[in-house]
Amino acid sequence: MSNSLELVVGYLVCSVVGLFALLVLWRIFRGDINLSLLISEKTGEASMSRFQLLIFTFVIGLSFFLIVISNAKLRANDTPANSASGPMKSGLPDVMSQKTDTEPR
Repeated sequence: MSNSLELVVGYLVCSVVGLFALLVLWRIFRGDINLSLLISEKTGEASMSRFQLLIFTFVIGLSFFLIVISNAKLRANDTPANSASGPMKSGLPDVMSQKTDTEPR
């Protein structure tokens, strides 16, 4: 009984996330979401930290997806504790530079 509940909840969560993804893609194609300055500064110059954060986000997301869909049962201690800290550390300089750039001098 518990196994079928987990399956139903899993499908429900995947459906909700999928619908959000389709909504975002639809709004991008419609032109409501502008991606022209996704990895650049306000001046148009390329931002290496934003690009690095974008790549790390996709790598961690894909890795998590592959772990979830695999048939292997993982215990809690099989996953490194700092596996998600890489993108957070790489995004910190970008967040700090944006904070310091907006303060008056």
